[in-house]
Amino acid sequence: MSLFELGLLPAARINEELGLAGESVATVELLLDKWRMRRHLATKGTSPVASAVGRSALDVREFVAAHGLPVVVKPIRESGSLGVFCVREC
Repeated sequence: MSLFELGLLPAARINEELGLAGESVATVELLLDKWRMRRHLATKGTSPVASAVGRSALDVREFVAAHGLPVVVKPIRESGSLGVFCVREC
């Protein structure tokens, strides 16, 4: 068990190695990867949120042109709200 997000993956690995109950490594990996999680939810029809991976300011502008403002920009893999920004104008 982990009391913080960064400890989830090590805890899952230990659980699997020792045969203990808990979330699987595959489940934790999915939950920690925001892009994979968005795609997974979209395939299940449970996520109405538009999303895309952007690597440049142009990518963000194109996403805004297609979906409007505001948009939330965040790293694919990070803990909590680290590196999360709300873009209200381009």
